[in-house]
Amino acid sequence: MPQVVTITANDWDLPPTAARTVFYNPNDGHFYIFYTRYTDHYLVYRSSPDGESWSEERKASHEPLAGAVNFCVFFDGSKVLIAYPTGSFTLNDPNASTLWVRMGTPSGGVISSFNSFLVATGREK
Repeated sequence: MPQVVTITANDWDLPPTAARTVFYNPNDGHFYIFYTRYTDHYLVYRSSPDGESWSEERKASHEPLAGAVNFCVFFDGSKVLIAYPTGSFTLNDPNASTLWVRMGTPSGGVISSFNSFLVATGREK
């Protein structure tokens, strides 16, 4: 029986099409979909072996995102790279935006070994 990944009228929970990313991993035979979760603004993903039955949400970002559509997901055939900002968009604010990249390995519908790398920050040094 096909399953809906998520239903909502809220922009954070289901942002525009450009802010949902899906890819297929031929190495493990799973689809992966990424989107921003409304309740806490984390980037999350689900996986599916058939595109119809989907796993529970798993966090892909280590902190809430700075915006619903501000993330990129890349799959190079073996690793998943995710880029996203956290914090606010106000320069020199203690909570100013920080750009992160995470890298992990998808296998069996789960992305393991997520490593986070700080790329840039708008915080005053």
